[in-house]
This record gives sequence, C-alpha cells and structure tokens, in this order.
Amino acid sequence: MNKEKYPVQKNATQLMSLDIFYDSLSLQEREKITNRVTAKKHVTSPLLSWEYFTQSYFNTVREILRTKDLSTLKSLYKTHNWTNDPTTLITANYDGIVLTNADLVIEWVDRGFTEMTGYSADFALGKNPRFLQGKNTCPETRKQIRAHIERRKPFTESVINYTKNQTEYRCELNVFPLSKADGNISHFLALEREIK
Repeated sequence: MNKEKYPVQKNATQLMSLDIFYDSLSLQEREKITNRVTAKKHVTSPLLSWEYFTQSYFNTVREILRTKDLSTLKSLYKTHNWTNDPTTLITANYDGIVLTNADLVIEWVDRGFTEMTGYSADFALGKNPRFLQGKNTCPETRKQIRAHIERRKPFTESVINYTKNQTEYRCELNVFPLSKADGNISHFLALEREIK
C-alpha cells in the first residue's frame, strides 16, 4: 500500500468518517488495511456527522411544515376577509397556533399544536381550548383570560395546560383578535409556546 495515498494510516480509528473512506477502497485495498483500522481496545465515538445531519434534516422539515401552515393561515385570511393579516402577527417564537371563532370554538390548529399537546387537529376542531386545562390550572388565570377575551384586545398570558397523556406544561399564549372590515371580531389567533 502506498503511504502517500493514505496519509492517515497511523491513527485511522480516530476518523469520524472511516466508513466513507473504507467504502471508497477496492476489495484488495480493504484487505491490506483491515488490520490497521481494527482498534486495539474497544473505542466508542458518537456519530457526530449523523447527529448533525438528522438535526439539520428535522429542522428543514419543520420549516417546510411551518411554511405550509402559514400558507393555510394566509388562505384563511383571504377567505374571511380579515382586516389584519395573521401571518404578519407571527413574529414571536411559538410552538403551535390555534384559530378560534368569536365564540372560542377551535376552527384550525397547526402541526405544532399537535406536536406540543399530542392532540390531533381532528380531535381539537369544534372544541373550546379549555379542554387543555386541568386540575392545576389556576382559576384566577382562567378569569384573566376571559376578561382579556371580553376586551377584544391582543394579550399575553401564561396558563397551566395538559397534553393528551396528561403531562402538565406551562403555556404562554399570545392572542390576537381578527376583525372584519365592519370592525366586528370574527376570530382569535393564539400563538402558543411551552415555557420550560
């Protein structure tokens, strides 16, 4: 084997991409170096390149799905003729989006809502968001949320909610009323974020 061709021979077990290097060799070249790449003692190392790839992949998928959800929200904006475009309200960090009508009946949720709560969109549609609350949800917080809704102004509040498997989590709500040209509010948009 030509030493110039493979300059990392002395410490080949330290290569993070040894599998790529090994696969690029012919069968004869593999046979020549097999004893040189066998570790003398058991060494484990993380697959850093795989971890990087999967994190990057899932971030890309999440962004694609988020873009689709925002496109759906944009379509709803056009359908309902709201005076305020809800996609322009989404500047803050959020995990999920809930759209209710003026009577607080859920009409649409994004994929982030399902990831955060464990509830499917089909299950949530037609329900009041109160179904996420439970025994440790503060009654005073419930009153404050109702008062904000009655004022029909944007607000931010934090509430204890529960996932489908009854895991408690603190949820920050950023709620925006959506109104029609006549000034009447027809929907509420809630950006929800789990506070860890």
